[in-house]
Amino acid sequence: MSPSIPSENTVTIKGIEIVDFLLSQPKIQFPPNTPFLFDISIEHQAFKEEKLISVLTTIGVLTDESKIHLGKLTTICTYSVTGIDDFFEGVIKEYSLKEEIALYLNSTSYSTTRGIMYSQFRGTFLHNAVLPIIANEIFLTRN
Repeated sequence: MSPSIPSENTVTIKGIEIVDFLLSQPKIQFPPNTPFLFDISIEHQAFKEEKLISVLTTIGVLTDESKIHLGKLTTICTYSVTGIDDFFEGVIKEYSLKEEIALYLNSTSYSTTRGIMYSQFRGTFLHNAVLPIIANEIFLTRN
């Protein structure tokens, strides 16, 4: 099931930025079917007065065997949200995003970052490090 938001609310992308990009040329050459691991981090920052939510997505690329960091990409996707108060629960200064909006923003930001990552790594030794499609339920894990 794809994530959705209440029909009375509107979420639109206001901006997409690459805030960090790193390639670490390995000393060895990788065979064509080298498996990669991905270290994924997603954080939110809300600006209630401006009716904006920014999602910071960081993807680290590691080798399966040596766990050496080969690359990293961090993006910020900023969303304009009508009825932003509807998406928060909790007392003042202790807000957390409701599950349905967190799922929607995480899924959209992850997918956007996947495309940017593919474009940035194209033609490099990480060309085959394609971020996998994952189940939406993964995005509900909270730390």
